[in-house]
Amino acid sequence: MNTISKLIPTTKESNTIITDFTKQYDFEHKKDRLYIHWDILSKCNFDCSYCYAKRYYTPNSEWGLIDSYINQELVLKALNLAELPIFLGLLGGEPTIHPRFLDLYEKTVKLIQKHPDSRLYITTNGSTSIFSKIPYYDNVFFLFSIHIEFKHLYGKNYEKVINNIKLMSSRGFKTRVNFLLLPDKKYWGEIWNIYNQLKQIPNISIHPHFLYNDPCELTSLFDYNPEFYEEFKIFAEEPGYFVYENNNEHIKLNDYQIFKNHLNKFKGFKCYNNNYEISWCGDVVNICKKQKVNIKDNLFFFKNIKKIDYMICPYKECNCDGLLKIYKERA
Repeated sequence: MNTISKLIPTTKESNTIITDFTKQYDFEHKKDRLYIHWDILSKCNFDCSYCYAKRYYTPNSEWGLIDSYINQELVLKALNLAELPIFLGLLGGEPTIHPRFLDLYEKTVKLIQKHPDSRLYITTNGSTSIFSKIPYYDNVFFLFSIHIEFKHLYGKNYEKVINNIKLMSSRGFKTRVNFLLLPDKKYWGEIWNIYNQLKQIPNISIHPHFLYNDPCELTSLFDYNPEFYEEFKIFAEEPGYFVYENNNEHIKLNDYQIFKNHLNKFKGFKCYNNNYEISWCGDVVNICKKQKVNIKDNLFFFKNIKKIDYMICPYKECNCDGLLKIYKERA
């Protein structure tokens, strides 16, 4: 029987951390739902040194591109054929610089309205002026990622992104800030600056987001040393989304608590991996399963997924919060 082998002080939400856990998942996660992240382009108005998308696309000369709209309509057709509900993300690059972003937005909203368990989220750096033009719909979420390296593109003291976060929250959108944490000490003053501004905005959630070299397997997080965790221990007080449970209890943790306490290791667990990435040109990849198809050649790919089967996790660790959301249980 698994028991709580160690108790570690943590947040206002919970007094303990379960280190000998039997299950792990996002508290809103559903096993039989497809989690699909669609890079609607591979270009951005920023050029962040730590950008995972840029590192992924650049070796094959695929950074800075947008597919034809005809091909993107084929992706939409394949998504519409899916029978399971979809938690769909529009990403990039920066999705809001896509010349037909508003059209893609309307069409993906229509797609998610087919099933009550479907959702749409937009991941954005929040620097553009399009947000006032985006119509409100239920079950649409905005994830603002703040990039301190490019402070100069946000205007005076981050005013563009702060105003856009306030705007979308005030219009009723569920609004979350992915607070990208840079381990380099020269950025720590700016982290405090923007964090203190965000805490003044009502009805948003702040998500501490750690940088990684690879979402799983060989490489790990950037070098976050004990001094960093001590400096920013306030992030342990932000709400947790990820459930850890054993036979006796469960708690919710956020990224800060997970990575500080090395709770991102699931090798040997049953993982119900329903997480798919669609690239700018329609390639569909399940990162952990290493399978790849082009959706334009297989429009029934998502339709043919009737249920989610588990795989035994072969990897050393999970470093991406998209993978931390997946339901896992000890084999």
